[in-house]
Amino acid sequence: NGIDVSRLDHIDRELPPDINIELKRLQGAFIAVYAGAHGLANRLDTVINAAAECSANRETGIEFLLVGDGPDKPRLQHRVSELQLKNVTFVDRINQELVLPLLAHCDSGVIALTETPLYQYGISPNKLFDYMLAGLPVVMAGNSPNNPVSNSNGGIVVPYDDAEGMAKGLMDLAADRDKARAMGLKGRQYVTEYHSSAFLASRMEEALLEALD
Repeated sequence: NGIDVSRLDHIDRELPPDINIELKRLQGAFIAVYAGAHGLANRLDTVINAAAECSANRETGIEFLLVGDGPDKPRLQHRVSELQLKNVTFVDRINQELVLPLLAHCDSGVIALTETPLYQYGISPNKLFDYMLAGLPVVMAGNSPNNPVSNSNGGIVVPYDDAEGMAKGLMDLAADRDKARAMGLKGRQYVTEYHSSAFLASRMEEALLEALD
């Protein structure tokens, strides 16, 4: 997977009223966003556990915004209710063209990976590239080798299912927003240079020409 850099031209696009209401309510907080499917494979329990860790540490400045739909969403909402977490907000799925405009209002992207041999050589989730293109530092639970977050120094990587580590990473970023923004810009520069559609197409062209030789 790669990125279409031209999407940045529309990053100021107007968001739906319901999203704007939530963003206004969260204004001033350090918003950690997850934007994607809500399924078992997405390990969102790790994100919710990180929110619980922040709450237990009386970290009131970090808010978790979970955007999307999926079969596991009702269970996750019930968990948040049972845990009485006030720092987690769920909103419905939005159209792809509104993802970057939404991310532009957030402060960090979060993602939790499933530990699987599939990731033994690297990862390329679409949501990860969206976060990085938007200039967000990423806190990722899942220390797969050859991952863009580590390669770019564009965020913080902790072990699989390490909710405590994810919470600590977010608290560190929230405590130093200049550092967070600098990490986010490193991530954007990295994916723009090495994961743009044009760059990936050139790499494929080189590989095909070598094969023909």
